[in-house]
Amino acid sequence: MLSSIKQAGKDLLRRAGWRLIAYSEGEPGNSSWARVNSVEELRLASLAYAKSMRLREGGSFSGYRYCSTSKKPVLYATIAALLLKHLLDAIDEDCTEELEYLTCFQNDDGLFRDPVISCPQADQEDWWGWRHMTMLALMALALYRKPAPRSLKSLEPLFNENAFRRYLDSWDWGVRAAWTSNTLQNVGVMMQYARDYQGVTSADRTLEILFDYLDEKQDPATGLFGDKFESAEELSNGVQAGYHFWLLNFYDGRPILHVESIIDSVLRTQSLSGGFGVKWNSSACEDIDSIDPLVRLTRLTSHKADAVQAAFQRALPALVRNANSDGGWVFRRDEAMTYGFSEHMYSAANQSNLFFTWFRMLSLALLLEGMTDNRDHKMKSRWDTAPGLQFLHSHAI
Repeated sequence: MLSSIKQAGKDLLRRAGWRLIAYSEGEPGNSSWARVNSVEELRLASLAYAKSMRLREGGSFSGYRYCSTSKKPVLYATIAALLLKHLLDAIDEDCTEELEYLTCFQNDDGLFRDPVISCPQADQEDWWGWRHMTMLALMALALYRKPAPRSLKSLEPLFNENAFRRYLDSWDWGVRAAWTSNTLQNVGVMMQYARDYQGVTSADRTLEILFDYLDEKQDPATGLFGDKFESAEELSNGVQAGYHFWLLNFYDGRPILHVESIIDSVLRTQSLSGGFGVKWNSSACEDIDSIDPLVRLTRLTSHKADAVQAAFQRALPALVRNANSDGGWVFRRDEAMTYGFSEHMYSAANQSNLFFTWFRMLSLALLLEGMTDNRDHKMKSRWDTAPGLQFLHSHAI
């Protein structure tokens, strides 16, 4: 399905149509880069890779591994598998068992916690950890129409309007605006879920406060969030912050300000390699943080439509460079990574992992939706609406 080709030069990359041939050093534990002939091959191979990470113990489902060398299953991987199967319209009989397994991790305060990766940082961080995991878990449950068993009690202190405004003021809206956006996306998605799936009406007013606050913090000149956008890193961080915030707007059908400025800024984040961000080997986060808003915003305006389509054409082979011959994908090519603070979420350089296989495939699915001339690059995908990341239409439509 996907075959690897070894070459003498490390950086050999040849394109023919949208076929990709890439080099592998074949280091122990690493997957080789992939030769890709069609989007459907990628889709089927990614599903096969996810299935290979599924574990059963004593006849019962026991979760998914993060990667082939992981010693224990982690909840992040199970959530990723559920999201991947839904995205690729490959819901199977195993999903019922997996959803039941997922709900067992919700605690009395409404947050989902995984003892396997428990550490102090899981309580403290929001780009990874319990609140981020909860945001993803709720998205998966909403997409499958499976109710969360417990209410989100951890949100209740924020339903006081004055307390919520003080909470918003307490975060860094300058150099760490991207980190702030992770926190508020988690909170915002949890509030959208509480409002739309658990009937918590007080969440609606709190979300209105959040949207108004974000409008005030947005820079009109660039459409981004932060205090300056002069360097490539500052620009990238500003786009990453916006991505997290704008998804809340898109789900609620809330207008986004300075759309043309945003498009101009996001286009500037594309590198010579075709990926987005600062390095040539762009990360899964950098790529989707630019691809997602371009796809959505170009549905609202014709501003720089040709430039956006050209950016999509360049991004496609750059994105696929992150696919491996085992069907999985990497977070960033040629670099090892520990996602979060657990040894159970470590993948070696060029080794596939399940969480970013889902995230990379989500980028690909969005990219193909945004390309106006993709007759040769079609993929079977499913776009139900739920708060979070994996949707195309507002819940109001």
